[in-house]
Amino acid sequence: MTKPIANSRKMPPNMACILALETSGALLSVAVHHKGKIASLVSHEMTYGHAKAIVPTAQDALAQASCDFSMLTHIAAGSGPGSFTGIRVALSCAKGFCLAWGAVGIGVSGLQALASNAARQGHNDGAPMLITADTRRGTLYCQFFDADGQALGAIFEAEPEGLPALRRNIDNDAALYIGGFDEGQLGRIFAADGVRVIQPAQIATLDAAMIANDANQHIIAGTLTPLTPLYLAAAKLGSSKKEMLHKGGPHKDEPKKNKAKVIPAAQS
Repeated sequence: MTKPIANSRKMPPNMACILALETSGALLSVAVHHKGKIASLVSHEMTYGHAKAIVPTAQDALAQASCDFSMLTHIAAGSGPGSFTGIRVALSCAKGFCLAWGAVGIGVSGLQALASNAARQGHNDGAPMLITADTRRGTLYCQFFDADGQALGAIFEAEPEGLPALRRNIDNDAALYIGGFDEGQLGRIFAADGVRVIQPAQIATLDAAMIANDANQHIIAGTLTPLTPLYLAAAKLGSSKKEMLHKGGPHKDEPKKNKAKVIPAAQS
């Protein structure tokens, strides 16, 4: 379970200067939260190359916000779930910035940031929420939230078709807001199960501004979480080419990988 940072102190509103990084998907995004609001947001759609572009993008975001590294009090990074390599890029960069400039690091769940944003903007119309992200394996990372954006359980991985049966801690007669990845398909699945579905007019893509806003709320409350990745399963590397050639390819009786583990809900 992810634990809050020991001895984390509360900070009054408008005092923090936060650099936020998000690279868990096909978006490189950097934001600066300063004087109580988002001062800049720089995003680039890219599937690869996050590691090379993240520092120049951070410099651009700071320049647009009229800030510099020495002003930063906190570095926030999207900790997943999402792309294994992408998550490592943001977290590693954040840790480096913290060491270089003496800032405090904050890990932020991407699913939580999306839920908090939906509740803050009123997109969920007062309904509980299901927020998802792509595993790139045909399944989804999922988490249920209440109407205020508070987690109703752990992050888990599931097949889209099986999600209606997993509505725990939610009134069966209540509507459900669905956001994140593939919300259109999920809306149809839940509607077919008799659930009244609320969906955003436009897809809300996770970006660094959402990470920064969520981090700011944790700073005010004194509930910071460390720069720790939210992996549902440990990364596993396949056999080397040399080993594969020697063995004549993967063995047909090789067991399938174990299913991913559930991530406990972050403490708040």
